Amino acid sequence: MTKTPETTYNGNRNWLSIAGMILIIVIFILLPGTYTTLASCVVIALVVWQEKNSGFFASLGFRKSDRTGRSIFLMAPLMAVLLVAIYLLVLIPLVVGITGEPSDLTAFEVFKGDIITSLVALPVIWLMAAFGEEIVFRGFLMTRFTRIFGKSHVSLIFNILLMGLVFGYAHGYQGLTGQILSGLTGMILAYIFHRKGNNLWFNIAVHGWFDTIAIIMFYFGAGDLI
Repeated sequence: MTKTPETTYNGNRNWLSIAGMILIIVIFILLPGTYTTLASCVVIALVVWQEKNSGFFASLGFRKSDRTGRSIFLMAPLMAVLLVAIYLLVLIPLVVGITGEPSDLTAFEVFKGDIITSLVALPVIWLMAAFGEEIVFRGFLMTRFTRIFGKSHVSLIFNILLMGLVFGYAHGYQGLTGQILSGLTGMILAYIFHRKGNNLWFNIAVHGWFDTIAIIMFYFGAGDLI
């Protein structure tokens, strides 16, 4: 079969996507830390730019039509509350029952009763966790996995599992239980991204509100429930 310019173009885009995915996963495995998400976003920017997509941000799931106040300030908070409830009532008892130990959340004890630290942390969490992690895991890794391996049910299952594994590993500072819980949460966020038609704005809002609720709980000393 003769290769057309379009075939070659799509092939090059796939190789770029594969290279970008591998590099990001390597970064999260070998260089976990404060700047992991930032480094991954730099890789994503370079890959998406080289892909020469007609819509740079749209290819990651940023679409103006999805950026509605109702979605971000009503539906997303409600989804975040539901996710917190599932986390507290289902996931934590299940995982702790298996591992026999709680998550290591000592890194969040600084928020207890400290309004200044909590308020300062909120914009950082929205920027680095909500925006940063959603761009990396859902906006780039999930969409490029789908581009390469298709949209079949088998592909979707492997896609969600991979996102959960890497997302969980990235939260190693929370111990084994925390890693498993983060991985399961990452899988739920991946499924939400799929069900909402790759609406990254919605996922960012859900992630941000989820973390905001967590910070509020830590501030009021309810961190033992998480």
